[in-house]
Amino acid sequence: LTYSKHQSDVLKEKYSGKTVYTIPLPLIGFGDAVEVPKVERFTKFLFFGNILHYKGLDILLKSVGRLSKTHSNFKLVIAGRSNDWAETYAPLIAEDANIEAHIGFIENDDIPGYFADADYLVLPYRDTTQSGPLMIAYNYNTPILASNAEGFKEFFKDGESGYSYDQQIPNDIDRVLVEAIERSNKEYIEIKQRQAEYVEDHFSVEGLSNAYELMFDKVAGKRLIPSKI
Repeated sequence: LTYSKHQSDVLKEKYSGKTVYTIPLPLIGFGDAVEVPKVERFTKFLFFGNILHYKGLDILLKSVGRLSKTHSNFKLVIAGRSNDWAETYAPLIAEDANIEAHIGFIENDDIPGYFADADYLVLPYRDTTQSGPLMIAYNYNTPILASNAEGFKEFFKDGESGYSYDQQIPNDIDRVLVEAIERSNKEYIEIKQRQAEYVEDHFSVEGLSNAYELMFDKVAGKRLIPSKI
């Protein structure tokens, strides 16, 4: 069982002839959403989760450094563990007042607050197969700004899940951050509505349950008409 087509393709290549099932991760929740008052014309970005090289936090920090020279009405909140924070990432922040870092283990009870307080989750990943923070954002209806890494294409749709940037275009991440900062409240509400519809269409409990039931029936040797998620 894999959670993405990308993972499935890797396994099929390595274990030719084997049956591989693919069912996406379910939404990931840590309790009810927390109501957090929003400040008009101030945008909060969130980077959440274990900080590893492939997740591209350094790319995001450099982008924020450039934006801080022209914009002051935003903040990047970083929440997660890192084994090389002091050496690799702290030097990229310096005295940037637009960055707030919470480095260490994040308690489950605190997670809803981080996502409720954020206007956008940022996923500047260099590469990925599936993302836990992505599914948490979907659960809390937090729009996403993501790279066009191959692994996102199966679970993210530009203009519906959030907005994407092209890794091959230098500093294109700056564009999506600036557009987010300048987006009107009406446009922001609309992207949240589109994301909610996308999540319902692709990750409903009923759809995922049917997919698992079908897989178990196939493994047991039964023949059923395939269900669509």
